[in-house]
Amino acid sequence: MLGGTSVSAPAMTGIMALVVEKAESRQGQANAVLYPLSQQAPQVFHDITVGTNRVSCVAGTPDCKTDGFLSGYSAAVGYDMATGLNSCNGFNFSFHRVPAGKYNVIVTATLGSDSHQTTIPVTVQ
Repeated sequence: MLGGTSVSAPAMTGIMALVVEKAESRQGQANAVLYPLSQQAPQVFHDITVGTNRVSCVAGTPDCKTDGFLSGYSAAVGYDMATGLNSCNGFNFSFHRVPAGKYNVIVTATLGSDSHQTTIPVTVQ
Protein backbone atom coordinates (compact mmCIF):
# COMPACT_ATOMS: atom_id res chain seq x y z
CA MET A 1 0.00 0.00 0.00
CA LEU A 2 1.29 3.45 -0.90
CA GLY A 3 0.32 6.75 0.61
CA GLY A 4 1.46 9.84 2.44
CA THR A 5 4.67 11.50 1.40
CA SER A 6 5.71 8.40 -0.58
CA VAL A 7 3.09 9.44 -3.11
CA SER A 8 2.64 13.17 -2.53
CA ALA A 9 6.32 14.19 -2.72
CA PRO A 10 6.92 12.70 -6.20
CA ALA A 11 3.56 14.08 -7.38
CA MET A 12 4.42 17.59 -6.18
CA THR A 13 7.84 17.26 -7.80
CA GLY A 14 6.08 16.57 -11.11
CA ILE A 15 3.78 19.56 -10.62
CA MET A 16 6.76 21.81 -9.87
CA ALA A 17 8.49 20.47 -13.00
CA LEU A 18 5.48 21.70 -15.01
CA VAL A 19 5.76 25.11 -13.32
CA VAL A 20 9.48 25.29 -14.14
CA GLU A 21 8.73 24.34 -17.74
CA LYS A 22 6.06 27.03 -18.04
CA ALA A 23 8.17 29.70 -16.31
CA GLU A 24 11.26 28.70 -18.28
CA SER A 25 13.35 29.18 -15.15
CA ARG A 26 14.14 27.47 -11.87
CA GLN A 27 11.75 28.33 -9.04
CA GLY A 28 13.66 27.54 -5.85
CA GLN A 29 11.84 26.99 -2.54
CA ALA A 30 8.12 26.92 -3.33
CA ASN A 31 6.80 27.60 0.20
CA ALA A 32 7.25 31.36 -0.24
CA VAL A 33 4.68 31.19 -3.05
CA LEU A 34 2.45 28.29 -1.93
CA TYR A 35 1.31 29.68 1.41
CA PRO A 36 0.28 33.15 0.11
CA LEU A 37 -1.19 31.48 -2.98
CA SER A 38 -3.48 29.34 -0.81
CA GLN A 39 -5.08 32.59 0.40
CA GLN A 40 -5.04 34.47 -2.91
CA ALA A 41 -6.21 31.64 -5.19
CA PRO A 42 -7.86 28.85 -3.17
CA GLN A 43 -8.97 27.12 -6.40
CA VAL A 44 -5.38 25.91 -6.72
CA PHE A 45 -6.01 23.55 -3.80
CA HIS A 46 -8.66 20.93 -3.06
CA ASP A 47 -9.78 21.45 0.53
CA ILE A 48 -9.88 18.12 2.34
CA THR A 49 -12.35 18.49 5.20
CA VAL A 50 -12.94 14.93 6.44
CA GLY A 51 -10.60 12.17 7.57
CA THR A 52 -7.59 11.83 9.79
CA ASN A 53 -3.92 10.95 9.54
CA ARG A 54 -4.09 8.43 12.40
CA VAL A 55 -2.37 5.11 11.70
CA SER A 56 -2.89 1.71 13.25
CA CYS A 57 -0.34 0.29 15.65
CA VAL A 58 0.36 -2.85 17.65
CA ALA A 59 -1.01 -2.76 21.20
CA GLY A 60 1.72 -2.30 23.76
CA THR A 61 4.12 -0.45 21.44
CA PRO A 62 5.17 3.09 22.42
CA ASP A 63 2.47 5.75 21.89
CA CYS A 64 -0.11 3.17 20.75
CA LYS A 65 -3.49 4.15 22.19
CA THR A 66 -5.94 1.61 23.61
CA ASP A 67 -7.99 1.76 20.39
CA GLY A 68 -5.01 0.46 18.38
CA PHE A 69 -4.13 3.77 16.72
CA LEU A 70 -1.38 6.35 17.11
CA SER A 71 -2.53 9.88 17.80
CA GLY A 72 -3.18 11.96 14.72
CA TYR A 73 -4.92 15.05 13.48
CA SER A 74 -8.31 15.50 11.84
CA ALA A 75 -8.89 17.29 8.56
CA ALA A 76 -10.82 20.57 8.76
CA VAL A 77 -11.80 23.47 6.51
CA GLY A 78 -8.72 25.35 5.28
CA TYR A 79 -5.22 24.68 6.59
CA ASP A 80 -5.02 21.88 9.15
CA MET A 81 -2.38 19.68 10.71
CA ALA A 82 -3.59 16.56 8.89
CA THR A 83 -3.41 17.87 5.32
CA GLY A 84 -1.50 21.16 5.54
CA LEU A 85 -2.46 23.20 2.49
CA ASN A 86 -4.58 20.24 1.40
CA SER A 87 -4.31 18.69 -2.06
CA CYS A 88 -2.79 20.72 -4.88
CA ASN A 89 -4.70 20.93 -8.15
CA GLY A 90 -1.72 20.53 -10.46
CA PHE A 91 -3.55 21.71 -13.56
CA ASN A 92 -4.78 24.94 -11.97
CA PHE A 93 -1.46 25.52 -10.24
CA SER A 94 0.69 24.90 -13.30
CA PHE A 95 -1.29 26.40 -16.10
CA HIS A 96 -4.41 28.40 -15.60
CA ARG A 97 -5.31 29.95 -12.32
CA VAL A 98 -2.09 30.96 -10.70
CA PRO A 99 -2.72 34.68 -10.34
CA ALA A 100 -0.56 36.91 -12.46
CA GLY A 101 1.85 38.87 -10.38
CA LYS A 102 5.29 39.07 -8.96
CA TYR A 103 6.45 36.82 -6.16
CA ASN A 104 9.73 36.69 -4.29
CA VAL A 105 11.13 33.22 -3.78
CA ILE A 106 13.82 32.90 -1.14
CA VAL A 107 16.47 30.30 -1.94
CA THR A 108 18.97 29.07 0.61
CA ALA A 109 21.95 26.96 -0.43
CA THR A 110 23.97 25.17 2.23
CA LEU A 111 27.24 23.37 1.70
CA GLY A 112 28.83 22.15 4.88
CA SER A 113 28.82 25.05 7.33
CA ASP A 114 28.47 27.69 4.60
CA SER A 115 24.96 28.93 3.93
CA HIS A 116 23.94 31.52 1.35
CA GLN A 117 20.50 32.98 0.82
CA THR A 118 19.13 34.96 -2.10
CA THR A 119 15.75 36.23 -3.18
CA ILE A 120 14.68 35.50 -6.74
CA PRO A 121 11.81 37.48 -8.25
CA VAL A 122 9.34 35.25 -10.10
CA THR A 123 6.75 36.72 -12.44
CA VAL A 124 3.64 34.72 -13.27
CA GLN A 125 1.84 35.94 -16.41
